[in-house]
Amino acid sequence: MITSATSIERGDNADRALPRLRAAIQRLWVACITWRIEQAAIVTLNSMSDLDLKDMGLPRSEIERAVKGGRCESPRSPATAE
Repeated sequence: MITSATSIERGDNADRALPRLRAAIQRLWVACITWRIEQAAIVTLNSMSDLDLKDMGLPRSEIERAVKGGRCESPRSPATAE
């Protein structure tokens, strides 16, 4: 049986692609689980009273930022004085 260089190269690429695919799926899975945990925490904190949040030192407006560790999608912009 004679194998060409291209079939060997394809085999090598496939061997390298599987670990990369596995790593990509794992990153996607971790991101999904992280998002679900964050959403559950946000819902739980939003269901708490203002007094309970105040006892924790957390204003209601900062719940999402606190849960996500300061990496919110829409950061607050400073107020501009006119």
